[in-house]
Amino acid sequence: MELTSEEGRVLGCLVEKQLTTPQLYPLTESALIAACNQSTNRNPVVVYDVSTVRITARGLREKGLLRMVHRTGERSDKHQHLLDLGLHPHALADTLIEDVIHVVQRHKSRVRPHTLAATVDWRTGGDVYHSPAATGAAPREIVGEVRARVPVGAAAAR
Repeated sequence: MELTSEEGRVLGCLVEKQLTTPQLYPLTESALIAACNQSTNRNPVVVYDVSTVRITARGLREKGLLRMVHRTGERSDKHQHLLDLGLHPHALADTLIEDVIHVVQRHKSRVRPHTLAATVDWRTGGDVYHSPAATGAAPREIVGEVRARVPVGAAAAR
């Protein structure tokens, strides 16, 4: 199925807002226009007017990719995409943690290690760690310690 650039932008904005601001999703027409015209994290930056978004939304509804919903007690209809991408927010995944560690290792000359120390061991829910700044101790090399805490399977998952 081919999508126009406008349809791609509208659909992409709906997916993004569902994942990043679920409390505001589905989106009203004005919220969808604002999402499409957002200037941060958008390439290219566009300026869609009301009629562009309405026509695009109608086209997406005809393709079965969008629907209008009305909830009791709300003043306006809202746009909801009908894609199931299997994208659900997750807690910190091992790969994300490992990626952060790689970034720290690449830029460790620019990092203050004591700011990276965990305050709680997230795997056990206990074992409180104290940063050197909190204890008054001298800062020490943390990158190796953090790397040692990453589960063994995380490296294999990459």
